[in-house]
Amino acid sequence: MKKNKVIKISAVFVFFSIFLLGVGSIILLFLSGVLRGVLFYVYSAIFFSLSVYLATRTVLFQKRMLTFIKSLYGGDYKVGIKQNCPVYDEFTGIVDLSNKLSERLCLFDRLRAEKVQLSFSVLDIIFNRIDQPCMLVDVEEKHFIMNRALQTLFGVKNNRFSFTSIEKNEYNTKFVRILLLALMKDKIEKKFQAPFRLPIGEITKTFWFDFIPVRGKDEKVAYALIFVEEIR
Repeated sequence: MKKNKVIKISAVFVFFSIFLLGVGSIILLFLSGVLRGVLFYVYSAIFFSLSVYLATRTVLFQKRMLTFIKSLYGGDYKVGIKQNCPVYDEFTGIVDLSNKLSERLCLFDRLRAEKVQLSFSVLDIIFNRIDQPCMLVDVEEKHFIMNRALQTLFGVKNNRFSFTSIEKNEYNTKFVRILLLALMKDKIEKKFQAPFRLPIGEITKTFWFDFIPVRGKDEKVAYALIFVEEIR
């Protein structure tokens, strides 16, 4: 953000000047003479001008900060506060820090997005190249994708099943319960044992499941890689 810093005025100094001018005006009311009238009008004019200035700065600052905070809360880290006032004071200093905070959050958000993308890429490589039976859970699309090793284990050609079709099978009650705890409440055993049956066929097998979550931008589990080991 470009700033046009021309005049440095402390808002605290302005506040105390207003206070002293107000006290001075009250004292002048108890004096007499022509000088008293002149000083009273001068004090009043300066008092009014500084009061309007400080009130305007405060109101504008409040509106800009509220807009800025709402944008950050909404996830828009690229937003900043424009500096178009020639005066540099405490308000301007806070705006500068807010803009620096916005820049840092943008950097953090970009790095986190890159990290998530890298995790997805690594996950895809692992899923498609390993020989160990495993399945990929797509939380957003709500389906399971099985690799070839797991398909061979069950003797099926179909590698994609909906979450609903797995969930409604009574043999998968324990598996689904633990999986939901992992996805929704972030509670999961590192390795758990449960029976499992596909929607097609009548083969039920008991497996050890290893659950590896991959979190998205919102820190929620977006994908999960589940390694499968048959118990013989």
